[in-house]
Amino acid sequence: MTEEVLAWVVEGEPKAQPRPRAVSINGKARMYNPNNARGYKDTIGMAMHEVAKRRRVVLPILGHIFVDLQLFFKRPKRLCRKKDPAGEMWHVSKPDCDNVAKAVLDAISQWGGISDDKSVVYLSVSKKWVAKEEGQPRTEILLSREALDAKENTEERSQGS
Repeated sequence: MTEEVLAWVVEGEPKAQPRPRAVSINGKARMYNPNNARGYKDTIGMAMHEVAKRRRVVLPILGHIFVDLQLFFKRPKRLCRKKDPAGEMWHVSKPDCDNVAKAVLDAISQWGGISDDKSVVYLSVSKKWVAKEEGQPRTEILLSREALDAKENTEERSQGS
């Protein structure tokens, strides 16, 4: 059984955590982080605080955390033909799951949802194109105290050893 702590949906296209960039100023290298995902991360943080306030959850959530992310991207026109399936489809192009997950976890920790993303002990990420008619890109986030099926997977692995 999953003990849900917080669950919320962030409307809009999921964004990947941008890679740090370097620039040379007066012959010295300077590192900086681009702000491509700042709006996405701020939206995640604000929505998290709204849900936490409504459900009376005290932030930051302490202890070990299990995270389930479902990323839904706007379907490109090339996948909206009659012969293409009407429902959701797996998304197998950029951005990578791990880069979007990093942006989400950074947003949650920067906005005080968890003390540090090192407290995440289980992470599940899926990427899909939205259904043809639905057309709403979004990020579904679930923070819980137990993974959706991690316990069953752990038991199966230990019995097989």
